[in-house]
Amino acid sequence: MSAVAALTGVLWHHAVVTDRGRTGISGRRSGLPTRLTPIAIALVTAIVAALAGCASKQSLPSPVGDPDPGHRRMAEIAPVLSVLPPGVQPIRRDKYEPVWDSCDAMPGTFGWDPVTVEVDWRYTGHDAHVLAHVSAVMKSLGWTPDHRTAADLSWHRELSTGGYATADLLGGASSRPPSWVMEALATAANHPIGGCV
Repeated sequence: MSAVAALTGVLWHHAVVTDRGRTGISGRRSGLPTRLTPIAIALVTAIVAALAGCASKQSLPSPVGDPDPGHRRMAEIAPVLSVLPPGVQPIRRDKYEPVWDSCDAMPGTFGWDPVTVEVDWRYTGHDAHVLAHVSAVMKSLGWTPDHRTAADLSWHRELSTGGYATADLLGGASSRPPSWVMEALATAANHPIGGCV
């Protein structure tokens, strides 16, 4: 039996026995709930929750290694933020360093999230103009196209530091409002997150 379970049993038993052992004004055991019982139950519940929280945090894997030594992976994918068509201003332009994470909180799936960059913009012109411009810029940056759908493109590239990166362009005139999102991700240098589909 775990220490948490044992402590829970002791405290619960104490709360119940203390309550049932009380006598009423007549000197008989009342057996009825008193004001102490809800307080004791609340106290037991709070202690158990706190101990369980501590135990679960202690059992989670600690971060392993540096996911992006010298921020070199970020430096390799950051130029993707420049793919906007001429004259277009971004709505949002973000860089995300890796975070030690898990897709399902199970110990075996913990690892580093990818290094990520993302840029969003609105464009009311023709999709073909955006696709042609972004494709040309990505080619000049050393990215290889994977496939395309009606209005979406994806690319990949090997990183000079090892591993690979992927990029996706999503959106188009059919989105409301007409907008585009370009995202690039580079796998962590070591212990990448995994295990979930």
